Parts: sequence; C-alpha cells; structure tokens
Amino acid sequence: FKRKQQSLLVMEPATKSSNDSESDESTSSSTERLASNKKSTKKIKICTSRAFLFSGEKSESEREVLKRIILENPRYVEVKDPGKASVMWFKEGFQESDEILIQQLTKITINRFPRSGQVFTKKRVANYLNTMKMLFPGELSFDPETFILPEDLNSLEHWMKTHKNMFIVKPDKGSGGGGIFITNRFRDISPEYGCVQTPDYVVQKYVTNPYLIEDKKFD
Repeated sequence: FKRKQQSLLVMEPATKSSNDSESDESTSSSTERLASNKKSTKKIKICTSRAFLFSGEKSESEREVLKRIILENPRYVEVKDPGKASVMWFKEGFQESDEILIQQLTKITINRFPRSGQVFTKKRVANYLNTMKMLFPGELSFDPETFILPEDLNSLEHWMKTHKNMFIVKPDKGSGGGGIFITNRFRDISPEYGCVQTPDYVVQKYVTNPYLIEDKKFD
C-alpha cells in the first residue's frame, strides 16, 4: 500500500496555485502589450510630393504644414518615392496622372476621394443643384435662387431689375470668405463696371435666417 501511495504521489501532476495563474496571465498581458507597442511604433511613411506648394502671404503651404507635422511626430517619416509610401498626400483635385498612380499603388492610403474635385467648386455645385431643381421641381426648395457667372449674367440682370432682393456674390474657387460680398445692385456684379475681378462667380439670393449650428454658419 505504501508503495502504491508513493507511486501515486510521484505520478500525480502538479497543480497551479491561483497566484501562479495570475502571474501567468500578467506575463501574457505584458507580452501582448509589448507586441502592441512594437506595432504602434512602426513608421508611417508619408509622400508629400503631390501636396499643395503655394500659400498666402501669412500662412504656410500645405506641404510646409505636412513637413512640420512629420518633424514633430517620431512615428512619421517623409519619403519622396510614392512606391515606398504608406500614405500619399494629394493637393485638391486629381490629375489624370494622379489617378493612374493610384491604380498602380494598391496598398496605399490617400487623403482625398478620387474625382471629389467635381463638387469642390461653387460653380459646379450650383450647376448640379440647378439641374436637379429642373428635374425634380419642389424637391430642393431649400436652395436659394442661384446664378452662375458669366453664363447667367443676362438672367441675373433681369431678375435684379424685377426683384428687390439682396444677393451674396462668391468667387468660384475662393475659400475662407475671401472675395465674398453682398449687394442689391447689378452694377456691383457686372464685369462691365470692373467691380468683379474674375468672371467666375456664383450669385445667390441672400438667406437672412440660415440654419445654424450653435449660432454659427457651416458648410
């Protein structure tokens, strides 16, 4: 009996205590954290060769901002070769060569949606909305009366003679409020009088009570 008992004691597998189990779990979680940290410190290669170069007198260009952010963050590194990049930064509007490049670089993240330039200029958006209003009368009643210059110059002149409205005038490719003004006189808009520097404008009936978010306009 004693031999059998000794035999059983020797052959019995060791059981882990609760402390041992907790220690193993702690070690396992630490290993996972280390592995996760290694993944998170992997360099993100950003190609800035297609970023916008030009800027205003008091502002940085898009490429200058990118370079500064890359220098400030150790996880980012700038590369010139798109084939070695994990992120490709494009300026506004894709060129045909850009779209060909995107098709070739299948494993890369880009900062813009292809063809998004189709809705980035005011004239194009106004043209789409005016077309939709003709196709679906009453569905876009929220959109104010809109004229595209220079194409709708005569229609705008007739409208302003027969309606006493204020109009907001916006450059086609402007941003940040630059070049926008409000008027109810056609002579302020017509290129004939030299008041408008560029012929590409969108003129809309001014909305005096626009929809606001936290008392602010938005787009």
